[in-house]
Amino acid sequence: MSIKPPITAPSAATGNGSTAAASTGSAAASGKVRGGLLAAVLLALSSACNDPVGMPTTATVAIEAAPTDSLVFIASSDFQVQDNGTTVFNQADTVSITGNFTREFPMQDPARFTAILRNDLEDAEESVRLSVLIDGRREYDEIAVLGTGGFLQFVYRFNPFDT
Repeated sequence: MSIKPPITAPSAATGNGSTAAASTGSAAASGKVRGGLLAAVLLALSSACNDPVGMPTTATVAIEAAPTDSLVFIASSDFQVQDNGTTVFNQADTVSITGNFTREFPMQDPARFTAILRNDLEDAEESVRLSVLIDGRREYDEIAVLGTGGFLQFVYRFNPFDT
């Protein structure tokens, strides 16, 4: 009867990053080891995909407009964008803006944010600037003259693979 050596991890002394292989003498035992390794790798990958490390936590909006401008500002982190481009809000903050405006909005998982600045005035053109920073990094900065019904819109969705 021969005794096979146990399977061991690569020796730290080798330092070459190579993997060690050992035969257990049985295909069934080998399959269990591979199955266990596969399960461990899949678990690690799924954990990494759900890890919110790097996920932004705040969106800061800055609006520049003349003090006489009366604009509508809508912000949301709970929304969907339809295939036709229409934004559907599950929950939103709507604010009438007169002049400059700055506000910080918290973001939760999934990190997404939309900001809409709209001119609802009759027969008026308004010169505006809409800036959005995600965790302090400028993601959007537009200057425009908005006619009646005109708007600027920013939509952000966090993608962990872009970091």
